Amino acid sequence: RVLLDAASSPMLPAARTTLMAALDAGWADPRRLYAEGRRARALLDQAREELAQGLGVRPAEVSFLPSGPAALRTGLQGLLFAGRRRGARMVATAVEHSAILTTGRYHAAAAQDPSLFAEVPVDPLGRVDLSALERAVAVPGTVLAAAQSANGEVGTRQPLERAHALCRTHGIPLLVDAMASLGRDPAPEHFDVLAGDARSWGGPSGLGVWVVPERTRWRRPGPDSELEHARTDVEPVIALALAAAEAWRQTEANRPEQSISSSAMVRRLRTAASDLPDVDVVGDPDNRLPHVLTFSLL
Repeated sequence: RVLLDAASSPMLPAARTTLMAALDAGWADPRRLYAEGRRARALLDQAREELAQGLGVRPAEVSFLPSGPAALRTGLQGLLFAGRRRGARMVATAVEHSAILTTGRYHAAAAQDPSLFAEVPVDPLGRVDLSALERAVAVPGTVLAAAQSANGEVGTRQPLERAHALCRTHGIPLLVDAMASLGRDPAPEHFDVLAGDARSWGGPSGLGVWVVPERTRWRRPGPDSELEHARTDVEPVIALALAAAEAWRQTEANRPEQSISSSAMVRRLRTAASDLPDVDVVGDPDNRLPHVLTFSLL
């Protein structure tokens, strides 16, 4: 069965088995020193290391949150707070996840200053306009930019390498939403903060994965926390983290083969749909996610 959609995938059988076993093994507080607590900590570290290896980052740079959207919002808030002495303006592409767009609009409305949030246009294929992005991040007072790794609605991959390079030229961190691509495409390499959701690769609901590299200036608003490298007050559910790590292991092993088969099916269907009258097939025909097929019946 092939799912041609960027919506949540069913949990993989191996991840479900791991989840059920982990509910019995990882119930204790991983911050405590008694035997069950140490075991829970070892299991949490195991899950973090597995996902960090798959994402190409250090385990200490990976944190767990209740969802991908929660990771996006937390990433935005920390980047804004860390850059508050330089300004308060944020930039995002016009096709970002609603968690990004609503947070940006609320941020500008709360300050009663519409200029604090700018939406960068995309072309008809859904790809960000890099010239417009560069102009947007060059505005004084800008402290962060947000871009997807790929668009979950039409499948178009974003030019992350070039976007990240121009952001770095202006000293602006780039937050990357990889919820649509993780598990289907290679993990993004060009970002300053990365957010994903375990459901994207057949993991459980209720777990977002969030990466903050050591080089990134990110600071949590409010008092320090004892959880997740002082980045959140929400304690991770160990069983969910282990199930997400197992789903990642399974998905990565099968991803190359599934990508080839999904891409071939999408190409066939795109060709067939484009031959029909009053049908508009959208998204980049080539540089796209392998599993997303979108067209409009006009």
